[in-house]
Amino acid sequence: MEVLSCQSSCRSKIAASAAIVSIINILDSKITVHREQAIKILRNLSSSTDVCSNLVRLECIPNFVQFFQDTTLARHCMVVLRNLCRNEEARASIAQTSGCFGFFIILLETSSHEDQEHVLDILLSLCSQCAEYCRLVMDESDIFAALFYVSVNGSEKGKASALELLRLLRVTNYDDKKQECLQSDHVIPEDANDYAKNKKSHKTLFGVKLPTFSKSIATKKEEMKPSLFALD
Repeated sequence: MEVLSCQSSCRSKIAASAAIVSIINILDSKITVHREQAIKILRNLSSSTDVCSNLVRLECIPNFVQFFQDTTLARHCMVVLRNLCRNEEARASIAQTSGCFGFFIILLETSSHEDQEHVLDILLSLCSQCAEYCRLVMDESDIFAALFYVSVNGSEKGKASALELLRLLRVTNYDDKKQECLQSDHVIPEDANDYAKNKKSHKTLFGVKLPTFSKSIATKKEEMKPSLFALD
């Protein structure tokens, strides 16, 4: 089956058959050799765009997390994920799968240049399509340190990819900060509301209502003035 999966003419037939389900089920096998063969077959199949939709529909992406601790198997898994990232459903599945982003950071800091490039291809596929994916990536506290590391120590392709990803993350972070500032500008401070209330109740002083002098009272005072002089 692994040999057949290397032939482009056979990939669609394998993916359309019941064999693909059996291959994915082997991922849960306890026999390491069988699991490695299954992952290699999936790696070969995922290189065909028309096969990727079948693999995504079978929800195989979460099954790869268990192999991230195995250096050899993880390398094949990264290739599969990179190939599947051409599909939006696959990108969403990767973003929602617990442990993916954390492991990507570990690979950026510890793996070979080739593996770093695979990881960066995956992250760029996600972050270039959706700002929310950028935010999920930034939630990983060590992502910037890992990207800086690759931008200095990676291959030429890795350096360029790391710098581009840093740019995307910075743009998203800047836009979020700008939005927060705009929202805060439209919030009326509580003390401003208190001032408005106090202004409306200016006829009270220390909680005591001040008397209101009407025009009639002022008129009466004017009328009383002649009588006072008359007493003289």
